[in-house]
Amino acid sequence: MHQNDSNLLQKLKQCPDVDIYLPSHLHGNGYCEDAVAYAKYLNSRLLPLEQAHLLDAYWRVNVVLCKTQICFDRVTKWYEQEGNPRSAEVFYTKHTSSDQAQFARKRLGEDAIAPKDFSNVKFLHTPGTSIWKGTRAVLECWTSTAGLPPLDVYINESAYNYMMPPPFEARLNRSRSPVNVHLGMVERSKFTKMTAEAAFFMCPSRNEGYGHYINQARASGAVVVTTDAAPMNELISSREMGVVVQTRHEQDDRMLLGGNFKGDHGLKNANGLIAAMSSYHLCHTVLAMLKTTTPEQRAAMGANARR
Repeated sequence: MHQNDSNLLQKLKQCPDVDIYLPSHLHGNGYCEDAVAYAKYLNSRLLPLEQAHLLDAYWRVNVVLCKTQICFDRVTKWYEQEGNPRSAEVFYTKHTSSDQAQFARKRLGEDAIAPKDFSNVKFLHTPGTSIWKGTRAVLECWTSTAGLPPLDVYINESAYNYMMPPPFEARLNRSRSPVNVHLGMVERSKFTKMTAEAAFFMCPSRNEGYGHYINQARASGAVVVTTDAAPMNELISSREMGVVVQTRHEQDDRMLLGGNFKGDHGLKNANGLIAAMSSYHLCHTVLAMLKTTTPEQRAAMGANARR
């Protein structure tokens, strides 16, 4: 096998054992959709995995497939630091997400999908069950700053309650810019329709595995606002295809490759993998985008992101 091998799938099918490890707490639409694709096309198994077992897996495998450049870089450095007894090879495969917008058009029909409007700016933020999508900074930005466009937030109630203390409800009621928080999970066909119609996605993630929901926003041809940290800025890599918010790196001692792992064998001398941003920088970025871009330029951003 080699990088960019067009016959990778056929070669992996010849492997005696291809197992897909998926922690039980990640059984949501994004991760399951991706994992089941491997299970289906490689005739493999889905198995539970706790993060602590990942270390042993690195030493037992012959090949590591990385969907992001930051994964490739960190795993490669980790083997250099900790040793590679099986001479495992690391491949950068990139990641392909499903096109929910196209699915909505096929399922509901073209006439059921409103065209994207790049003139009348409205933002969609869909953290779902995740607490890592930058939701707190988004809501602090909108409630404290006037002149921002309407924002719709769709979030699981437990995730919202975990991040936002009860007194924040008063701030929402007095919000200086229009924001609507919708609690609970959205039915799948409604969600795909929203994805197809939205022209502006607010995706300032603090951390991503491989950016599944950012990739789906890109696939829909929308303008995406995200954080200037990997892997988020691997997906929105230039001003011609989206907008990035200034961030700083923070470390989490639970991350083996995060530069400050609390256990043994963690990767050393590496920046943190958590993107920290202020609501001020987020607001400034959005207002600057509104001021400096035309509807035609925003439409071009969406088209470039989809490529």
